[in-house]
Amino acid sequence: MIEKKKVAAEKGNPLARRAVLGCLHQGLGHSHYEGLMAAMNVQPVAASMFKRVEREVGRVIEETASKSCEKWREEEKCVSTDGGVKVSFDQGWQKQGHAHNSKTGQGTLVGFETGKCVDFDTKNTYCRKCLEAEKKCVTTEPHDCRRNHYGSSKAMEAAVAVELFGKEQYSVLIVISKLREEVHSGIEKWSEVNHATCTMTKALYEGQGTNFGANSDKITD
Repeated sequence: MIEKKKVAAEKGNPLARRAVLGCLHQGLGHSHYEGLMAAMNVQPVAASMFKRVEREVGRVIEETASKSCEKWREEEKCVSTDGGVKVSFDQGWQKQGHAHNSKTGQGTLVGFETGKCVDFDTKNTYCRKCLEAEKKCVTTEPHDCRRNHYGSSKAMEAAVAVELFGKEQYSVLIVISKLREEVHSGIEKWSEVNHATCTMTKALYEGQGTNFGANSDKITD
């Protein structure tokens, strides 16, 4: 009876939702949140309740993000000189490094004129309920499954790009060959300042100490 009252109180507690929202914003899980609450000598929300609220808040965040993207996509069309939508595409993963074994990744399109995110998509290779069902060789119960990618983590970038550029006609600042293969071959490529600068800087540092010609000086710091 006491446990039921506790769960009921947590469901109606707006502070629990705010705590979970704050954790999502900072990229923290329940263990980090629990440690913080322990340091503050405050009773934390149970792990099961944390996950339940996390799913609830997550859906609202997705809806809000989609509406924001739609708003700035229309704004990008309005301020564009030729009526098109020029965007910069980039992909990120939750796990750092070059191992390309992250279970989740997200791609974003940023408007050239507004500098705002005009579209996004996520890819996930993991679902706990699906994995457990596969191990037990049973049918998975209906659930909010987010597993939508079955290839490598590196392949997420091309998959997200194809999905995003399949929705609308864009002029892309960073082009992927997969786009020209599966979306349309005439997609326009623009040079993007940040990536071009990083590429040139990397090449210069890699060539540091190398003589590029009979009369050329060595590259130094």
